[in-house]
Amino acid sequence: MHNTPVSRRPKSLGLAILIIVPFVAVVLLMRAAGSGQVPPAPTQAKIHPVTIAQVILQPSYVQQHLAYGRVEASVRSQIGFELSGKVVQILVEEGQQVNQGTPLAKLDTLRLESSMRELDASLSQAEADLRLANQSLKRIKELVAKKLDSKQRLDDITEAAASAQSKVTQAQARKATLQVELDKSVLYADQEYVIVEQPIDVGTVVSAGQPIFTVRNLRGLQARIGMAQKLADNFIQGQSYPLVYEGQTLQGKVVSVSQQRALATRTLDVLFSLEHQRSLGVVPGDLIGIQHQERIDQAGAWVPRSALTSGIRGLWTLFVVKGSGQQVLSSKSVEVLYAESDRVFIRGALNADDWLVVDGGHRLVPSQLVDAKVSEDLD
Repeated sequence: MHNTPVSRRPKSLGLAILIIVPFVAVVLLMRAAGSGQVPPAPTQAKIHPVTIAQVILQPSYVQQHLAYGRVEASVRSQIGFELSGKVVQILVEEGQQVNQGTPLAKLDTLRLESSMRELDASLSQAEADLRLANQSLKRIKELVAKKLDSKQRLDDITEAAASAQSKVTQAQARKATLQVELDKSVLYADQEYVIVEQPIDVGTVVSAGQPIFTVRNLRGLQARIGMAQKLADNFIQGQSYPLVYEGQTLQGKVVSVSQQRALATRTLDVLFSLEHQRSLGVVPGDLIGIQHQERIDQAGAWVPRSALTSGIRGLWTLFVVKGSGQQVLSSKSVEVLYAESDRVFIRGALNADDWLVVDGGHRLVPSQLVDAKVSEDLD
């Protein structure tokens, strides 16, 4: 008895159907889900609008310099006693304004006062001796006239009277000298000024000429501003220039230009005498500035900051076209020579017929088609 073999083709076909049917269903569902949402392919690229302005080439540019310095007193000095001694009184405070003749400080005068009393006694003795000598001289003259005494006696008395007179004169001179020392034991203001600093306290023993106060006068202030030599050489002595102080403008007249360079800053100091400084409240130590212009002979053009995009190797990139309407962009590398708040002066391969894309350069690429609209010409 023979067995008939069972065909496996129906099972394979069923398995294939089970695989293909779900796959087809998934594909149909995906197409149905995306139907109406996929935008059609554009038939024409969008033209980007840009604003342009004509490039104006210039043979030079003006560079603004703002230099700062400090206000200082035109006369600032240190004062002290002409004598040595112990300071017993300080009569003024730092920052105080004093008038001429105002007492500022005093030295201990006990020794001088004792010497003065001693000289008073010596002077009284000398004056008594002088009176006695004059009386004796008067009597001897009468006796000699009557030939009751010798001329030698008259000569002796005459010389004694002269000696007494010299002792009186000497005592008076010593007393006057001592009185000068007493007067100089009080330090007086020799003019109107302000006490800036007081480095000595009461009880300090000072030597002759040692500074007791640092003072400045009230009549004049000056500004000291350090500048590079090429700028400092442009200032003319005696000419007035506008200075800037806390947003206000005041006039400063050039007093001098230093001929010695500052070691720390390598600059030259220009001194300005300040006019009308009191009405503006200017005091020593305030910051003050001056704005000065310098013409630089370098060809280039002024462009807005917004027209620049970053380039390579320290350069910047500008986009230019040849006019208005639909134009093809071209890029040019430029170098920034000087920058202000909203514009820069650049040099590069620019032509007089170039029109500059004013802003939005970061959204553009070379050879891009744009719709250019003219703005105002650049200054």
